[in-house]
Amino acid sequence: MFQTLYKIPKIVLKHYRKIVQEPLLSKFILKSTSSACADLHYKSESMCPMAKPKLVVFDLDYTLWPFWVDTHVDAPFTMGSNGKVYDAHHKHVKYYPDVPGILSQLHGEGIYLGIASRTSMPAEASDLTRLFNWDQFFHYRQIYPGCKITHFKKLHQQSGIPYEDMIFFDDEHRNIHDVSSLGVTCILVEDGVTKECLKKGMETFRECKGTKKPTS
Repeated sequence: MFQTLYKIPKIVLKHYRKIVQEPLLSKFILKSTSSACADLHYKSESMCPMAKPKLVVFDLDYTLWPFWVDTHVDAPFTMGSNGKVYDAHHKHVKYYPDVPGILSQLHGEGIYLGIASRTSMPAEASDLTRLFNWDQFFHYRQIYPGCKITHFKKLHQQSGIPYEDMIFFDDEHRNIHDVSSLGVTCILVEDGVTKECLKKGMETFRECKGTKKPTS
């Protein structure tokens, strides 16, 4: 099965997989972060200009790194003498370039960080975050298949942080749709998390913060 997938260009495979899995959800999804608050009847940024999230949560596949860990790379993963990470076929395993700086920045600001991934290979995903030296940044992690509402309910229970004080970055419409129903500010990632994406996410959070009702 995986050999067949490799013959298809990855960008085509990515969108095909989403179309197959999410045929009915796209019409419910907000088209851009700039329109999110208008669609949800949120107030303007002036309501809470300095607000920051207490917990920032990231998906993994196509959010922090440009592949599906259960499809495009093969464990075991190792670190070479050059400091780069390789898979079982000595393929260089890369992450999006802005990610280390973003994680370090948020951690330095005292913001808690978490992972919410629905990959079917949680052990392998955890190996990569360790080899990338990201475990120093993450306080919470929920990595297993299933609806991400479950992931966020567990994150809420573990952290005690209200949903309205969380922000979530993910590349799939269905996850944005599901998690936003809890009151979490959700940002659709198009080509991995970047500094500009983070900036827009924080602006959206500030715009939304003023009208979100507290959750228990």
